[in-house]
Amino acid sequence: MDSPEDNVAYITVTIQFTDSHWSVSSLVLGTLSVEEKHTAECIRTNVKQVLEEFRAWRGDNVYITDNASNM
Repeated sequence: MDSPEDNVAYITVTIQFTDSHWSVSSLVLGTLSVEEKHTAECIRTNVKQVLEEFRAWRGDNVYITDNASNM
């Protein structure tokens, strides 16, 4: 039998960047459980929340997502 706990969705926010030696690094900033419908607006809100926490939110951020129809 399924319970609500079995259907928890998560979103993970990662960043990629190059350092002064042009070495590429990748870090996980956070993973959040998402109970709302997985719309582009819901995902944007959650990503923005994580980025703001790290003072990394800027209007010119570049986002790469999967090819889900809701994006």
